[in-house]
Amino acid sequence: MKLVEVTWIDSYTDGGWAEHKPERNYTHTYGLLVNQDEEWTTLAMTKEDGYWGNIWYIPTINVMDVRIIEDHLSGPRNSGGN
Repeated sequence: MKLVEVTWIDSYTDGGWAEHKPERNYTHTYGLLVNQDEEWTTLAMTKEDGYWGNIWYIPTINVMDVRIIEDHLSGPRNSGGN
């Protein structure tokens, strides 16, 4: 089981009158990696007895990066003296 940070591009709206100037704003979402395939990158907040809690489905096409924070099998990664 991996704790990850997913960096992805989310949609947004600009209410009212505005010039057409789309921006690439990155969203950072943290959670347990449930699965990643061509269509969805799926995270959860909790896992208990085979069930996932608070599942988050992110379209994989919007994912820019998945960074592993901690792998349950190997323990926390060394963060350089902290």
